[in-house]
Amino acid sequence: PTAVGYWVCTPGSFSVSSPRPTTECFHVLEGIFYLTNTADGTSQRCVAGDTVVLPKGWTGNWDIIETV
Repeated sequence: PTAVGYWVCTPGSFSVSSPRPTTECFHVLEGIFYLTNTADGTSQRCVAGDTVVLPKGWTGNWDIIETV
């Protein structure tokens, strides 16, 4: 099944420690945040206009700099 929705988050940080059960794809409409992959430590800056794919099994940290 496919689900569609929207999400808003204010500045702060949180971890995703349980592996994602599905692949998630989203388009960033506003704000700035960093995603850090637990598996290899890589970090990606994400801003308005970016499309992001979090693969099945992904774990990591979200660092929200400006509300998304």
